[in-house]
Amino acid sequence: MILMACSTRALTSTSSKMVLCEYARVYLERDQEGDREKTHNLLNQALEIFQKMGAKKEIERIIAKKKLLTA
Repeated sequence: MILMACSTRALTSTSSKMVLCEYARVYLERDQEGDREKTHNLLNQALEIFQKMGAKKEIERIIAKKKLLTA
């Protein structure tokens, strides 16, 4: 039962990250006033999720996307 709860939590976190990143991509492509800030905030939320999960590869991807935003 505990393993199932942990797996569900991990799946939820991964799904949440995917949704956050997709929203960030949409805002970045739309590129209207305030969209870059929204993108940055969404990527920060996704980064926080992956840091809690210890998902190093995903953390690196989010950081790379954030660097592109500030370039």
